[in-house]
Amino acid sequence: MTLGKLTDLPASAYHDAQAISHSRLEAFRRRPALYKRRFVDGIKREPWEAHKFRIGSALHAAAEGVDAFTRTVSVNTAFQDFRAKAAQQWRDDVYASGKTAALLSDEAECVGQMLNALQGHPVLGPLFSHAQSEVTWRASHPRIPVPLQCRTDLFVGDGTVIDLKTCASLDEGDYANFQRSYWKFGYHRQAAFYREILRLCGVTMKEFLFAAVEDDEPFGVDVYRVSEDDLRVGDEENGADLANLIECYRSGTWPNRPTEVREISLPDDYVRRHDVA
Repeated sequence: MTLGKLTDLPASAYHDAQAISHSRLEAFRRRPALYKRRFVDGIKREPWEAHKFRIGSALHAAAEGVDAFTRTVSVNTAFQDFRAKAAQQWRDDVYASGKTAALLSDEAECVGQMLNALQGHPVLGPLFSHAQSEVTWRASHPRIPVPLQCRTDLFVGDGTVIDLKTCASLDEGDYANFQRSYWKFGYHRQAAFYREILRLCGVTMKEFLFAAVEDDEPFGVDVYRVSEDDLRVGDEENGADLANLIECYRSGTWPNRPTEVREISLPDDYVRRHDVA
């Protein structure tokens, strides 16, 4: 497998490679048995699972350019939703063909609005014009039998990495806002993981920016810089996860859920309300 900076690797080849990405490490962090199922045994996700990520996948393709969008995304104007069996069959056929997203016409319009919002941002706009899109980085690890890899959405020559994220809301009070997703999905670990792989490839990362765009009107955009403190925490957590992954490869044991019988209890406030104590 070719190591280093790869500028022309298709997304499908990246995802099919026997290498450890941040998303794979997060799957391991969630449950080693899940990692083994998907990435050791090779049991693929069903089309409906990939469909959950269709808007984000389409946005990444659109940011790469018209050719990439046309090559990897299919748009259907005949269906209003995916409730009909014919629509579901079309969707499944799209993913079976190797494409990354199956969109309805209104979803494709939203993706266009999101891309316009990102490119019109005063900080991001100038970077889009001279950044490299969808660059793959691979490096070997001395104790893991497969390489580490990451794929930068946008890479600027000064070492700035920009990762595009979609979200339901950027309002701080909303439950599904981006800041909640930041810690829930371990985005600080992603930034630290990318920095380490770039370092192994001989590149110094200047800063890691998340460009979060709302997937509905008014298509707001916020840009966040990952702090050095968050990167340090991410390094520590990634290091622990990789050490545990190494042990699973060594031992051949991939834990699922705890095997002992555990006691379950009602919440204290529930007990107090019902005077059960």
